[in-house]
Amino acid sequence: MKYTFENDLKNNLMRVKVTIPFKKLISDDQINIKWQDIKNLVDKEYDAPKSYVLGECTNRLQNLNNKNLKRCAGTWVFVLEKKSKKSDTSRQDLRFISAVEKEKTTKPASKTRKRKTTSKKANG
Repeated sequence: MKYTFENDLKNNLMRVKVTIPFKKLISDDQINIKWQDIKNLVDKEYDAPKSYVLGECTNRLQNLNNKNLKRCAGTWVFVLEKKSKKSDTSRQDLRFISAVEKEKTTKPASKTRKRKTTSKKANG
C-alpha cells in the first residue's frame, strides 16, 4: 500500500491518496481498505500544520479492493480547521472541570453495606 498526504491550505483541506497493487493471480492476497483503516493511518502517520487541526473526513463511504482495477486507488478528503487564538473552554468550564477532578481524588472509599435481615416468627 502506498499513500501520500497533501495539504491544500487555500481550501483548508487535506487529501490522503492511497494506491494498492492489483490482484493478478489467484494466489495473490486480497486487500480491502475501509474507512477505519484510513482513520488509523491518519491518526498514526499524519501531523497537521502548526496553525491547523485535522477535522472530519468528507467522504467516508468508499473503500478499496484489489480485485477490481478501478478500485485500486482512492482519495479521502479531510477538513483542516484553523486553531482559534482563544481557548475553546471558558474559565467557568475550567473551574467546573477542576472541581470535578478534585472531587474524584478526595472521594472517600466506598463502604460495604450490611444487609438487613428479618426474622420470621412462627405463628402458632
